[in-house]
Amino acid sequence: MRSTFLIVLLVVLADGVYSQGVPIGPVIMGQNYHFAKWTNPATGQLNIFGDQLTYSAVGNNTVMANGVRSSNCELLRIGGNQYNISDHKPNAGQEVYYVSLIDEARKNGMEPVLTLPFLLDIYKKSVEEHVEPAYTHSLYAQAVQEAIDNLKTILHLVNTVHKRNLKYVVLGNEPDLDYMWTTDVQDHFGACSFSNTPNACTTTPAYTIALNIANYIKPMADAVKAFDPSIKIIGPEYTHCLPRVYNYLFTPSNTATYIGGISTVTSLGSPSVVTNQPYLDYISFHFYGPDYNVSTFTSTNSYIPPYSGSTWPPEASYCNLERYYKMEYESSNSARRYRGALRYMTDLITRCQNTRNSQQLLGFMITEMNSGHKNETDPTPSASTAAGGVDAISMQGAQNLARMYALAMEYGAASVMQWSIMESGQNQDRGYLVGQGNTAPPKGSRRPSWFHYKMLADYFKGIYYRDEVFAGYTAGGSS
Repeated sequence: MRSTFLIVLLVVLADGVYSQGVPIGPVIMGQNYHFAKWTNPATGQLNIFGDQLTYSAVGNNTVMANGVRSSNCELLRIGGNQYNISDHKPNAGQEVYYVSLIDEARKNGMEPVLTLPFLLDIYKKSVEEHVEPAYTHSLYAQAVQEAIDNLKTILHLVNTVHKRNLKYVVLGNEPDLDYMWTTDVQDHFGACSFSNTPNACTTTPAYTIALNIANYIKPMADAVKAFDPSIKIIGPEYTHCLPRVYNYLFTPSNTATYIGGISTVTSLGSPSVVTNQPYLDYISFHFYGPDYNVSTFTSTNSYIPPYSGSTWPPEASYCNLERYYKMEYESSNSARRYRGALRYMTDLITRCQNTRNSQQLLGFMITEMNSGHKNETDPTPSASTAAGGVDAISMQGAQNLARMYALAMEYGAASVMQWSIMESGQNQDRGYLVGQGNTAPPKGSRRPSWFHYKMLADYFKGIYYRDEVFAGYTAGGSS
């Protein structure tokens, strides 16, 4: 009798847990492929920063390729930092090399996500020119048309001529960083923090930023859907989740800035009727955990509790992930909490879905993410461990990364793309494989974040069961 009761109780409890489960997206595990420029077509080699996928015997490239392939990454975003304005991509006249980049991704088991850049020449970093509102500038319409012509060239070569059936595209990258569209000149994630002459930067009203973004997203999205309505479009790629801008972009009543609905482009939908196509299939944003002073381990950001001393308590990072203040992300006395950003995305999707038909489901992706934005000066794992660090290459940072993936699964993210496979230098090398320029450990070595990433990719499939916290320990899982 007792055993029968126990079985029934377990079935009831299991059913209760299952009813709260969230389907895990089939492409939840994403990565970023930076400096994706095919520079030597004669030998088929990528440039020094982009060789992480090649099978060349040069250096440790085979080690890099094996590391990426065996991590079981599912989506690979080709693009990244200053992709709009830099030459980290095939140059004009070399668009055919996007085919090579797509092939590199697929032969390593990943589906490519190609960034289609938006280059606005009125912003010249060398002279710190800042023009607002940008969308009314005489060169803005020209920049939009050039972006459309460019994406048509790329898609024609990739999908029509070479029949690669590209499935995902991103429209632009971090326009607030590239074009200084920031609401706060002191904002850590805004372009002004990288400016040589910060006084040249001025704050931009959130509504103006939304208009700047919407006025290139809409026509570029229309061009993509007119070319092939099956291609999934991702945007707007802001450096962080900023409701004061996203509210304008994803609130239907704000018609001038709204990009969460459907456009005038039509195609045959299901069941074979003319259907207006949506501008976006996935809302996107970027998220990096807190930075810290590498010598004193004191928080340099106002949005986490201040800690100092010889070590950084893990509770500081855990707090950053778990706590949130609804709709407060940027003011100096509030928070950029990760769970709050995830919850906000689900709110936006609910808000927008009423303007789309039932088959045009809107999702969200975090297209750049890591547990930290900067590393300690010494990039070796032993240094991070000895210092008790929580940067992206430390064990604690890897555990935070895994927790960020788990929370994203809980809130139904379609994909989360870690930044990145590898990078150059030391302080900025947040890759899950050691990048170019590092000698200890050698290039291609697998960091703690790689092992945590692979664990999630291998075992978190099907349904995500929301975790519970017992006595300070967190438990979660999937079917």
